[in-house]
Amino acid sequence: IYAFVMAYVIALGGASGSGKTTLARHLLEHLGADGVRVPLDRILLHGSNFWPEPSPPLGMDNNPEPLNELADAVQKLKNGQRAVFRPYSFLDRAYDKSEIVIESKRVIVLDGTLAWMTERLREIMNMRVFVDCPLDLCRRRRIRRDGIFVHARWPLIQAHFERWLAGLMQYADLVLQNEGADSDLEPRAIDLARRALSEASDGS
Repeated sequence: IYAFVMAYVIALGGASGSGKTTLARHLLEHLGADGVRVPLDRILLHGSNFWPEPSPPLGMDNNPEPLNELADAVQKLKNGQRAVFRPYSFLDRAYDKSEIVIESKRVIVLDGTLAWMTERLREIMNMRVFVDCPLDLCRRRRIRRDGIFVHARWPLIQAHFERWLAGLMQYADLVLQNEGADSDLEPRAIDLARRALSEASDGS
């Protein structure tokens, strides 16, 4: 157990390719030993098997077990306890048998496309940051990162983002515009790290 009363939880949401992971990386660089990252896109199950059409994820607050398990684990981290997450395999479309074990730190950084999709998750989080980026730029970044196969699937991906992300943004405490280079996110990360550490110290 880490030496604090309650961890500070900051969540980063936004489209795939918007810069969430880059922002998380910069945050951790400036949080140092006080921060730990939880990669939600490796943990949450994506796809219509989990989010029945046509209901958007933000309408599923009363349902599924994986989201309840996720909230339980995040709450443990906030309470200063070790948490165990089950990673999701997109290749096998199932949860892996392996586990992701994360030790709590003073600041918990969650990043994922739909990081705060349920009311319970939102209540656990101290700060929700939406990284807003034009979807065409997200597409180019995804192709550069994941290969040309993304191009064929992009119309479906974009339709899902357009439907879900507006609902996600309305719950954000802060919206960061990200239309430039990844390095442009670093000064914003420094500000976020200072704010998180300050509010963690204040017990906010």
